[in-house]
Amino acid sequence: MPPFLSKPPLLILLALWAGGAAIGWLWYAPFTGGQGPGWHWLALGYSHLGLPALLISTSVGLALPVLGGGLVGLLLLRVLKPQWQPVARRAVMLLAIAVAGGVLLSMAAFPAVLFGYAPQSQRAIAAWHKTYRTVYVAPAFDDNYGPLMLLECGRWGLCHEVYRGYTDVFSAAVARIEFQAGSSQMALYLENEWAYVRARPATLCVAQSAALDGSSDAVICDFPVEN
Repeated sequence: MPPFLSKPPLLILLALWAGGAAIGWLWYAPFTGGQGPGWHWLALGYSHLGLPALLISTSVGLALPVLGGGLVGLLLLRVLKPQWQPVARRAVMLLAIAVAGGVLLSMAAFPAVLFGYAPQSQRAIAAWHKTYRTVYVAPAFDDNYGPLMLLECGRWGLCHEVYRGYTDVFSAAVARIEFQAGSSQMALYLENEWAYVRARPATLCVAQSAALDGSSDAVICDFPVEN
């Protein structure tokens, strides 16, 4: 291991980076993709890294030509002005650390850029000891269209996806979760239809549009609305 990598502060920073990258790529990305369970509060906290990561990665990308020119200039300075070698060497090191730090931070937090996490609505059902949440998942750089995931969260806060539908940002914002105590059913209303209906133990209906070629029929969900 190089000597400068053995310093405790740097080792701590590298450990924090590795932990953040593991959370992002090994947990957050699968969770927002509906491929595993997770905690809503942790996903929401990690998602706040999306904008800084996008700004850092964009800045590094735009600054690379300038940084490259500066690096070449510093190397020439070391050759042409030997007395300035210590200053040039220090400047090259700082420049390299800045670029590497920006790249590493962007890599660790980039799942938050690719998979935004925007909570929309929630409904706690005390009789079931469950809380249902709708979360709009879309890239930070293009959030006009994306999946809306319906999460079922237990009393300990662990959530998993029970429904996912592709929609637009405006429809996701007005989607709502309804619950009828009489029938003991809950439903998600999305894009002017009941997209998902559930009883406590299992899913009852998932709406489905007819195939364009007419090979399958549409599935329309019915939800008993009580006055």
